Amino acid sequence: MKYIFVLICMMVFLVAPVMSESVITTSGTSERMVSPTYATISFEVSTENYKVVIAQSQNREISGKVIDMLLKSGISKEDIKTIGYNIYPVYDSGTYGYSGKVRSYRVSNTFQVCVRDLDRTGEIIDLVVSGGVNGVSSISFGIDDDNVRNIKRDMLKEAVLNSKSDAEVIASALDMEIIGVKDVSLSYTNIPRYSDAQYILKESVSSTPIESGLMKISTGVSITYLLN
Repeated sequence: MKYIFVLICMMVFLVAPVMSESVITTSGTSERMVSPTYATISFEVSTENYKVVIAQSQNREISGKVIDMLLKSGISKEDIKTIGYNIYPVYDSGTYGYSGKVRSYRVSNTFQVCVRDLDRTGEIIDLVVSGGVNGVSSISFGIDDDNVRNIKRDMLKEAVLNSKSDAEVIASALDMEIIGVKDVSLSYTNIPRYSDAQYILKESVSSTPIESGLMKISTGVSITYLLN
């Protein structure tokens, strides 16, 4: 009789329905408009000659002059780097497209410089153009890692509180309470602001005006809470 009772208890345990846990997932976000801390300028030195070695030599001379001017102006060597170097032929244009005859060779050397004093952005552009730069292709603005880390830390706390607040309202409406957290996921979005450098160079008369504006940083969290 004792064995039969134990067997029956085991059968009841096996067929008893498994209670699913009650959960709720809410999202929290935080956004801030912040001022950038540095500007990145991309500029190009382009030379052309019917002899490729002469075009290279001319490019090397102008590029060296521009870099030397930047260094003397206070820009750190670590904030100057080459991001592109190209040599390609320039063809004579025939009646029906290219004739196939090489007219000259063009050498293009593209640099990138980081300006950590935003008030000097326009000054640096004027400086490199006066040194022989043919064009400024882009200007972008950013925030250094330390500032981003501190800002996002505060924003993350705000996003979590927003998520928790929404979850508590919903749980209360369901006559339930939050008893724990099951899962958390994070997402960050950093949106830089760009300027049209070519247009600025064309329109400027004396000193190139550069406005950095503000940058939007967004922090988001998605949290799944356990309910009772």
